[in-house]
Amino acid sequence: MGICQPIVPNGACVIPAFIPSGTDIPVGQGPAGMYAATYQPAMSVQNSINCMTIPAGFSIEAWAHEGATPANGGVGIRAVQSFDFDEQGRVWAGETYDYPCSLTRNSDRIVRLADTDGNGAADQLTVIATGVTLVQGLVKVNGGFVIVNPQIQFRDETGGAAATWASPFDANAGRDTHGGSSELVYGIDNYIYGSNGYNSPFARIWRINALGTTHTYASFATSGCNNAHGTGQMEDGDIMHSSANGCPAQHAGMMGLATNNFGGNPTFHPATADVDQWDYIGQFTAASDANVYGSRLIPGWSSATTRRMFVCEGTGHLCSMWSLTANAATWSGAQSGTTPVTANIMAGADAWVAPIMAKTGPDGAVWVLDWYNRLFLHNPAGPSCGNAAYASALRTKTANRIYRIFPTGSTPEPILNLNTATEAQRIAALGNQNFHWRLAAQRLLIGGGATASLLTALEGILTTIRPADAIDNDPAATHAVWVLNGLGELANNPARWDPVLAAALAANPADVTRMNVMKAMAATLASANAIKAACNVTTGDANARVRFQSYQALTRMPAPTGGASNTNNLSTAGTFISTAYTNAGATKVTTGTCTVVPIRPLKQVGPFNSGNLRFHLVPGGFELASDGLESGYLVVYDMRGHETFRSTFNKKTSTWSDPVASGLSHPMYLYVFHPYNGDAFRGRLTMSQAL
Repeated sequence: MGICQPIVPNGACVIPAFIPSGTDIPVGQGPAGMYAATYQPAMSVQNSINCMTIPAGFSIEAWAHEGATPANGGVGIRAVQSFDFDEQGRVWAGETYDYPCSLTRNSDRIVRLADTDGNGAADQLTVIATGVTLVQGLVKVNGGFVIVNPQIQFRDETGGAAATWASPFDANAGRDTHGGSSELVYGIDNYIYGSNGYNSPFARIWRINALGTTHTYASFATSGCNNAHGTGQMEDGDIMHSSANGCPAQHAGMMGLATNNFGGNPTFHPATADVDQWDYIGQFTAASDANVYGSRLIPGWSSATTRRMFVCEGTGHLCSMWSLTANAATWSGAQSGTTPVTANIMAGADAWVAPIMAKTGPDGAVWVLDWYNRLFLHNPAGPSCGNAAYASALRTKTANRIYRIFPTGSTPEPILNLNTATEAQRIAALGNQNFHWRLAAQRLLIGGGATASLLTALEGILTTIRPADAIDNDPAATHAVWVLNGLGELANNPARWDPVLAAALAANPADVTRMNVMKAMAATLASANAIKAACNVTTGDANARVRFQSYQALTRMPAPTGGASNTNNLSTAGTFISTAYTNAGATKVTTGTCTVVPIRPLKQVGPFNSGNLRFHLVPGGFELASDGLESGYLVVYDMRGHETFRSTFNKKTSTWSDPVASGLSHPMYLYVFHPYNGDAFRGRLTMSQAL
């Protein structure tokens, strides 16, 4: 018996001798009749992985492939163009045998892959559905999955009859299979996002609501180029995008507008010179995917102002990495390097390697889908096999690989089973460091309905102060808001939730959380007044992305009572933010200095004995006093979670190491007192009133 483990690099890269091509591989932009004389034959999984280039300090393993040895991932996958993870960490995938030459053969299927023994490789393939065609996008939802082919269809987990949610594409939807729909993403806002190319009738990003019985399709943003291929999402909920024909990196930052096409079309950095392209030679001509890393297994890839995005380019046999930087209300960025090692998450010297998707796995690794096909070119000069695709015997559907890439020596994040988890366990998963598990818990909690215990727990999350994480997010609170939104609670029970959201908006230190609170709020006067009341951390926040979301929210709300909210005289210029500011209008937001409007304070956490701790306001700060306080230390944070003051209390001498805080210019702060013996307690300091 073989050792039960994934295939890993084991030996030198050896490229096999080339063989005659005949008419299988067209050359560049030449007319029909110009062909490559020879080509490299296909390689085994072992030989191909030996020829992979990955970032320094990382390892690569084959999780699933076309072979027939389940002990090392050989479960027989073929022609997978899209996949998603479920609430147990399993992979649901669409095998697209009909691409690119058939619309009517109905030979595609949906399969589910699982690693049942936990050895790090798939050992089980279950066929869920057959008889479908051109499955170019798939996403897991409650009770089943949604595919686009090109209709948007739901099937239950048994693969039963399809229920068509929408048929938004025009009569030309099948004229070129390269210009149809592609990757689907389950949004943090409970919408499914996707994109389509030039077929229907123009390249765009669209969305459709994932919940309820009525599913409304709407165009979200127009693509920067004419053939949209990739849709991705940040943990914040921002939608990212890639397109073929010269637009590999885009931010779909605002509904109704064109994307911010920030990437240009730079030279890519392949690991081989054996590259065939029809146009945009040496650049991103068939870019796909736009997923952003969404966990913490890989250090340094996620911060409040920087992220790491993956854009694959099958013609270059690579999947590139982009370093993103916050730029006012949008994002900008570039490839993370200029060599195959530094610019890519994966690049193959094997000319059959054709990555088309990379995403954060349930274990925190980066999972890369390799379509593994020598002829990635779609529509050079004829002859055509139909639907504008070049006819060639190399359009085989015999091989497919899924790889995991992770820091060498790292411990994979734990795989959960939220399918059998209790409500309490799902609630706890809202704070998981991996975006996949948080999002899965969110949709499962919505699917379970608004139980009294769930609502109580969500209120507890939203009325608790926690420090912000690496990306300036309080993930449990962020996803709690979207659970409530998905349950209809925010719109249908304002008496309970309006005060909770108002307090969270004013006091939560995490920028990402406050942005999502404003996005999820009902379009009511109470919501507008809450945004105005928290002006310093909404319309007047130092973070332009927070200000942008406040303008977006106010646009759909009535004008606040007593006049517009103020911007603290901060800039309203720039991509997306200037339009949002104009759309909101002068009755809702205007220049000027914010004033503090006291609101209901957050509930305190833990045994609260603040009667023994006193803050006396002085100009620009406070003096500390105590009466029977236990020995311990006090930490004061600003609303972004940054420490601004620290002092230690000695019970024996009744003295503070630093009894006076000064230089405090914000209207509100958070504090935590940590006794050396006993539980910490915390609260909020409102600098406009004595405490």
